[in-house]
Amino acid sequence: MDPTVVGIIAKNLAPVLAALFTFAMPVAIVYVVKYFKLKNRELELEAQFHAKDLELRLRMLEARQAATEAALGAIGGHPPTSLQERVSMLEAPETSGGSADVSGDPQRVRSR
Repeated sequence: MDPTVVGIIAKNLAPVLAALFTFAMPVAIVYVVKYFKLKNRELELEAQFHAKDLELRLRMLEARQAATEAALGAIGGHPPTSLQERVSMLEAPETSGGSADVSGDPQRVRSR
């Protein structure tokens, strides 16, 4: 192309591009705002769904735990009911000072 033709095209194309930019920019801004509002609503609905799903799973696990405790209670005595009894089950048993083997070897501890 001849440089003079490029100059003429650029001179005539500049106002067209400016008008297109001027009228297209508000449309693009409205589109972006609406799009992100929609995405925000979708995320909120998904969070509500996951919260309900998580609550349902928690109820199911609690029901299974209660059934397991009831079965163990029927087999071997009463299940721990108070918080103190549950905490005492998690603690290590007390050992006498002389018979405790306090070695730093993790293999020996693991083999017990």
